[in-house]
Amino acid sequence: MDEIAQTKDKDLRKILEVQFYHETAEDFGGPRREFFRIVLAEIKRKYFQNGLRDYMATDYRTIGKIMALSILQNGSIPTFLGEEILNDIFGKDDPESICTKNLRIGLDCLGLVRIGTVLPAFLHLLRPSSVPLTLKSVLLILKPSFSEKGSNTRIQEDRAYSAFVRYVRSVGSGRRPGLTLSNLMEFVTGASEEPVLGFTLQPSIEFVEVGISFLPTANTCSNSMMLPRPSSELEIPADDKLFDLYDYAFLNTYYGLV
Repeated sequence: MDEIAQTKDKDLRKILEVQFYHETAEDFGGPRREFFRIVLAEIKRKYFQNGLRDYMATDYRTIGKIMALSILQNGSIPTFLGEEILNDIFGKDDPESICTKNLRIGLDCLGLVRIGTVLPAFLHLLRPSSVPLTLKSVLLILKPSFSEKGSNTRIQEDRAYSAFVRYVRSVGSGRRPGLTLSNLMEFVTGASEEPVLGFTLQPSIEFVEVGISFLPTANTCSNSMMLPRPSSELEIPADDKLFDLYDYAFLNTYYGLV
């Protein structure tokens, strides 16, 4: 909050580069998406969940800047404002609420209020989506990178991918407690859903020969997940044991590096 608040408006037009403490990942979009997702979730909880906080009114200008940055830099879209606040922000008259007024000023530091005024369809982006993630959409987003058909490696990759599809189906049907399809997306890309403009780098599944564990890892910078495949020395576990490993990985928040 302090760093964004002290940054000059003209400098907010530059691409934000995010690095988390004790992590060496280079930001090609993944850490930035993860940052915006976490920050907007906290902003929703602290500043909007139980109504606007007049005693923290000055914070809303910075919040508006963060929301604008997230929208413009392919991060999460803040869809929790509600119709009343949206109408106040993008209406012709100045908002009566000091919180909404500051929020409007912050958003317009990057021209978003002017965009919403000229293009009313823009406001639809700020309303909750009625299209949830599905098994089909997740599997379409996470494209597997297979070896040549007929090769021994491809046979092992097919086995690993079939198990992964069964796992995704189990998550999508609610049979893995505490896990949702959004957790899988966050693990691979840092985002809980597909950005409005799509991903700059197509999310992918890369198969690697199993070492000591079938635990998946991920690189959110390149939007890729490394999915271990069985080898001649190590057979793929039964679904119950394999899925427990997947649960552990996808509930992990350390950039998929476990």
